[in-house]
Amino acid sequence: MTEAVAQKHDAKARKQEAAATVTSGPLLMWEFLRAFIWLDRGLQQNMEAKGWSPLSRTESQVMLLASVGIVRPIEIARNLGLTRQAINQTLSQLVERKLVELKDDPCDKRCKIVSFAREGEAMRRDAAKVLRALENELARRGGRKELVCLQQMEGWDWDGPPVFDKL
Repeated sequence: MTEAVAQKHDAKARKQEAAATVTSGPLLMWEFLRAFIWLDRGLQQNMEAKGWSPLSRTESQVMLLASVGIVRPIEIARNLGLTRQAINQTLSQLVERKLVELKDDPCDKRCKIVSFAREGEAMRRDAAKVLRALENELARRGGRKELVCLQQMEGWDWDGPPVFDKL
């Protein structure tokens, strides 16, 4: 690569890096938290309107994590930033309500895995419908294209966040 081409490439890389750096506007963390609270409140209000008993926010989050395949209590606790004891208490409440069951983990007999109880199937089906309706409302309010962009975050690398040396 010639020096002129290398300089052009470096300039393009610096320009892309500068474009990727966000220095103004609302903090994304607040907007995500506000969106999460809006979705959770919408879910809870609609489920109660359908006659279902309310779930605590933690119970709702545990159900959501189980629905995406995070089923070991220790993984649920880690994802929610809660203690195993707190998750075990929440799981006990969900078992009492016949929404989940705890089964032996086939990979480790000392552990349990969360599975959905048959008795809670209708509630889960209603919750999925409510969540899709809320997503459609978000698309109406903010635009379908923007909602699709948010949904594409599922494919992003969400491993541990970086720790920055220089800020």
